Amino acid sequence: MYDSWISERLKAQIADGKSYLQKLIREGKTDKARSLQDKIMFWQNDILPIILKNTCVAYSEVGLYTIKAFEMALKFNCNALLTYNHIQDDYLDKPRVGISNNKQLLMPATPTAMQIYCEKVEVLNMDGSGLHNVECYPILINELL
Repeated sequence: MYDSWISERLKAQIADGKSYLQKLIREGKTDKARSLQDKIMFWQNDILPIILKNTCVAYSEVGLYTIKAFEMALKFNCNALLTYNHIQDDYLDKPRVGISNNKQLLMPATPTAMQIYCEKVEVLNMDGSGLHNVECYPILINELL
């Protein structure tokens, strides 16, 4: 829905690579597995974000908005940034909002490590549909696969 054909193709190749990686691991081919894992991580962590940003308007807009918000947060000497990036209009009673925290996977007691808990979040829609309770969903991004 939001992807270009080239990003869909790259995502499919990454998924195929991950499947083949599991096969190599099961067969004990560690050298080939390590080499393939390096390629998958490069495609997924370095190439895919560039493809998404440059071929998909939605991804590009999210990136631009987030960068602008980050710049403003720096100007105001903020310690963190919380942004809301709208994805879909078609929810009824309970919007589902992903919460991404780049400090979530740090070891406990590491400086700046933190977890975000959302017990009750409400969103007041400016379109007149009123107040909605939000379902928060943690988005965990592990750069190491």
